[in-house]
Amino acid sequence: MTLRKSIVFFIILSFNGGSSIYAGDTPQGNNERITNADSALCIALQYTGFDRCRDISKIKAEVTTEITDSFDSKIPFLYKEIDGRKTWVVSFYNINLKDPEARSRGEGCQRNYEVYLDALSGKLSKIVSSYHGNDSSFIPEPPAPLAEQAIREKYYSFPDSIPALDFYSAAQSARSGSPCVAKEIVAIYVDYSGMHTGEKPIPVWRINFRGMAPIDIYALDTRKKELILKWHEGYDVIDSRTGKRWACETIGQP
Repeated sequence: MTLRKSIVFFIILSFNGGSSIYAGDTPQGNNERITNADSALCIALQYTGFDRCRDISKIKAEVTTEITDSFDSKIPFLYKEIDGRKTWVVSFYNINLKDPEARSRGEGCQRNYEVYLDALSGKLSKIVSSYHGNDSSFIPEPPAPLAEQAIREKYYSFPDSIPALDFYSAAQSARSGSPCVAKEIVAIYVDYSGMHTGEKPIPVWRINFRGMAPIDIYALDTRKKELILKWHEGYDVIDSRTGKRWACETIGQP
């Protein structure tokens, strides 16, 4: 089935309450140019699974889709491949990532998300729920060359296939942070290797929660231990094929 026919079939499923892709489904290929806003929305839903946590008619009523001529990704090891390229930005509003049972109890929180798709390849570049506040203590996402020096992992490429485990499912299984607490969320879908995975790259979701509530951290100066408060961040690395968590870490921000 061609991508064009897949998109038409997906639209029909969506209007009938169908879902984009579920954990355990066979990954679908996606390596074709995105030519219009409808195609960008359909592909964004396949990556995110947002139609599983919000009615598709409400999503379509609020979503905005635009194309930008220059994209600054800040993605370590891969930024040179996509920065400056045409990118579709699909913006979703009032998304609650909690599971249906939790949402029925009034739990969770609503956030807005921007999904960035490379216009030439159709691949996902990143998913971001941005912080737009005025807190001067919040530390934004660092430039890619600086991040490369700080992390103990490597990203090799953007996978060719739509993941079997969508962002909705991956975010629910994250343990290092919460969408209701973090000021900013940044997720990427990449071929990855790290301390626990060995040298062979595997497709993963890496979800970063930035600017979570301050925690107590002892800082040692020359005279005494001083209790200070620092914003902290966490990240999870989740296998997009099986849901296995390869890494989960919470760290204080400098």
